[in-house]
Amino acid sequence: MCVYNFLDGISYSNAHFGAGSGKIWMDDVACSSSYNKLIYCPSSILGTSNCGHSEDAGVSCQAPCTDGQIRLAGNTNVPQEGRVEYCLNNNWGTICDSSWGATDAQVACRQLGYLTEGAIAYSSAKFGSGTGPVYYHYFGCSGSEATLSACSKSSGSSCSHSRDAGVRCLVNSTVNCTYGDVRLVGGSNQYEGRVEICINGIWGTVCDDSWSSTDATVVCKQLGHSYTGSGVAYSNAHFGAGSGKIWMDDVACSSSYNKLIYCPSSILGTSNCGHSEDAGVSCQAPCTNGQIRLVGNTNVPQEGRIEYCLNNNWGTICHNSLGSN
Repeated sequence: MCVYNFLDGISYSNAHFGAGSGKIWMDDVACSSSYNKLIYCPSSILGTSNCGHSEDAGVSCQAPCTDGQIRLAGNTNVPQEGRVEYCLNNNWGTICDSSWGATDAQVACRQLGYLTEGAIAYSSAKFGSGTGPVYYHYFGCSGSEATLSACSKSSGSSCSHSRDAGVRCLVNSTVNCTYGDVRLVGGSNQYEGRVEICINGIWGTVCDDSWSSTDATVVCKQLGHSYTGSGVAYSNAHFGAGSGKIWMDDVACSSSYNKLIYCPSSILGTSNCGHSEDAGVSCQAPCTNGQIRLVGNTNVPQEGRIEYCLNNNWGTICHNSLGSN
């Protein structure tokens, strides 16, 4: 069947769900909303068509939903983040980002069966604009509610889909690797390397767009290298190019974060980077009081700036009275 005019559901053409075989029974279908069976709709003569199976028609119907049910849409890479959609009167709609915050995101994640720890609230239709009604202008969750429907809320004034609210949740997954874990690969020791992060059991890299020493320090803290020094950020695949998925881009950590996955970023798995832009870090290695090292000459190890360790932190020595002894 091809060239159709379905008024309910989403219509697909060009064998979107694969080409069929055998007879093409209907063509030039012209249903109206009053029909409840396809065969009742006017069409060309049954079995007569100028189509091939490359033009087979398809449809996507809206699944029924219950009031207060929510779902995430807009990211096909991972299921645990996306635009928050809310069901009311058996119809899906969106939520306005006015007052949408961390406690609202935590409740949404809890309702969906994800972890509330590290939930991130997004605004301004980060995961694309939805369709249909915008149900609520305001949510006032305390963070302890089991569902969004249990939170105080208000329809409020009008809100456009350009302000659709979104969320990123964490999952309790330990398949192959633990969700949100990071590791350093390609460095000369355990304190440096290309940053890789585990998402849904798969290791991937981080793009160096906006990658900074603050982001690097968060990675170092997550790995247990939480000393007073800060991490050094590297770009352009300094520790070699990775492979597979680039999970994070446009990372924007603040110093208060202690895990990279908690930091705002672009949509997980969506990036305008190649692996030639993989981000890396160098963390401060631990030291013992009185230990010294030479820094500043990569050509030979026996000369350089003297650095001294005190309270597990490297510092320098003033040249006053420093002599040959």
